[in-house]
Amino acid sequence: MENNEIDIETNSLIQAEVLAGIQGVCDALPNLNLGEFHQWAKLTRTDIAVANKLFEIANQSGIDVLQEYIEKNPLNARTIAFLVITVQCQTRSKNSKKAADVMHDKNGNRAKRDAIRQIWASGKYSSRDICAEQECAALEMSFSTARKALQNTLAPT
Repeated sequence: MENNEIDIETNSLIQAEVLAGIQGVCDALPNLNLGEFHQWAKLTRTDIAVANKLFEIANQSGIDVLQEYIEKNPLNARTIAFLVITVQCQTRSKNSKKAADVMHDKNGNRAKRDAIRQIWASGKYSSRDICAEQECAALEMSFSTARKALQNTLAPT
């Protein structure tokens, strides 16, 4: 094995997911001659590099260019499985972020936090506690929430 073919250490859940993906790819696409699947197969740096390259091509150039690349550069099952799992993980991450944004934007909580930070930055108050105490009612937020919103903010200039 070359240096870039060294097995990649991953946590067992990712490795199991990749191996299941490899088996699924081999089963679903028998006519692609992906080679014999071995349960002990492990990801290599080359697999990950190729999958990342494919992901980059898909993001930057679109599916048509990706399809051309794959036709010219046949893939092994490990690479396909890694690519699929990478896309799934990124999709889950994006969906989770969207859900978190929706939850945090309910009732204008982020807008309220930004408003109290702007008031603090204006220099109107000498301490964060006084700012939170005086402004929390007007912004319809509790004192503790207002005070937490002001944590780690820079002193007004």
